[in-house]
Amino acid sequence: MNERKKIKIGYHASGYNEKRNFIGLDVPNCNYVKAFDLFKFYRHFYFKLKKKVHPQFDNLFRGSLIGSNYDVMHFWNSVSLSNKPWITTFEYYLPRGAHHYGVDAKENSYIQKVLGRLNHDSCKTLIATSAYALNAQKNYLADLTESFDSILNKVQVIHPSQNLILNDVSKKANSEKIKFAMVGGVFFHKGGREVLEVVGKFLDRGAPIELHIVSPLLYGDFASGSTEKDQAWAIDVINKYPQIIWSQSLSNSQVMDLLKSADVVLLPSYDETYGYSALECPACGCPVISTDGAALAELNNNKIGWLINVDKDRDRRSVPRSIEAKLNIKEAITSQLNDIIEEILAKPDLIKEKGQLAIEKIKLENNPRIVAEKLSAIYKNALN
Repeated sequence: MNERKKIKIGYHASGYNEKRNFIGLDVPNCNYVKAFDLFKFYRHFYFKLKKKVHPQFDNLFRGSLIGSNYDVMHFWNSVSLSNKPWITTFEYYLPRGAHHYGVDAKENSYIQKVLGRLNHDSCKTLIATSAYALNAQKNYLADLTESFDSILNKVQVIHPSQNLILNDVSKKANSEKIKFAMVGGVFFHKGGREVLEVVGKFLDRGAPIELHIVSPLLYGDFASGSTEKDQAWAIDVINKYPQIIWSQSLSNSQVMDLLKSADVVLLPSYDETYGYSALECPACGCPVISTDGAALAELNNNKIGWLINVDKDRDRRSVPRSIEAKLNIKEAITSQLNDIIEEILAKPDLIKEKGQLAIEKIKLENNPRIVAEKLSAIYKNALN
């Protein structure tokens, strides 16, 4: 192929994940172009009717002659029904939106269709955003009676890129109080209740800490099982302590300013498939306190932050599905978060020490230039 000719990479959606993982990057010798998606009409009408997405409409791309001027398609969690070369980046196993084969008979035809497309010669590369995603895919395929090593041979792990926001923690302002920050819409899903319980106890004893929360305090998520009563309780706790500063929302630039000024970020989540904030916070020189489920143990560790150990399933996912599991994860988060804050208060120098190491990890593992070069090579190989 003529090296001077830029490869046209088609995409059918331009959401946050697509921007973070490919279309937002300056990929050498490539241009991204929007492809027309016939399924978008089905998705729209189904959502209007049912008030939920349909996995087959949402994760299949049929393509058309309109706007099909591309060399390779690149998807997020989706598969192509076209025979043009295509690539998919995924955060959990494919087929997206389906249970393991045989759990729900209504899904079997969709699963078979997706596996057939993943096995097809037109599928050139599968990009897992983490080793966790790769492991989940292996487990999914291992449960099938037929061997799909040909699919696994297409998989490679490429973590999302992350631009550095601070190069040196010495640029962060010093304060007499340790400033914790917590950002996220699904507050209780991300361990918000446990955070307030633990921080409240430290504030009651006069510990020199502040907590800055950016969240609408949404409740009702499946992981925590939170209710309107939990939201009311959280607001009461926040109002009780002047050291807890609460914003229902902030602009992205304001959030970045908060992270640049914060000492430690809290992410004791019940469940995350990836956890982009565990990249964004270290890029601001902020060590993170997180649980160790799914990909979080790859993004965070006890050298650059603090990990809370929680129960995990075969895929290393931490989502608690039973009442007992919810009680277990609540106890694990509360107990270990308490111990970590005790350690931070006793050894505050750990904050900048871990923060600088976190910056170095981002430089090494999430460099946008290196990720872009990897994608460029994948696109070029897809046409060979």
